[in-house]
Amino acid sequence: MHIELSAAFKQELILLATECEMTPQKFCTEVVENAIAERRLRSILETGKPGVVISPEESATIGRRKSAFDISAAIELRQQGKTFQEIANVMGVCPATVYNRLRRAAAETSKNHLTD
Repeated sequence: MHIELSAAFKQELILLATECEMTPQKFCTEVVENAIAERRLRSILETGKPGVVISPEESATIGRRKSAFDISAAIELRQQGKTFQEIANVMGVCPATVYNRLRRAAAETSKNHLTD
């Protein structure tokens, strides 16, 4: 499959892939695979199995363990001019996590912390 991307989007993609020490193709593959897995999990959690009631004590945690992520610290570091890689190293997460969390926070607050 071939998808046309804008030049700006391609540059951002290459930058993120480089910061994650991946090829752009590998980075895209991981992003798409994670999105599909998340969608499948959300579907399972929303639909569930009819007629089966499970108490919270009996339920199992599904998915990856959530990392402790201090969004205010990440925003502050980004405003200081730190790269996604530098922030990721400090916080012990992947640069893609930093980028995604900052993008989500920017969308929620209508501020753009992603621009240089």
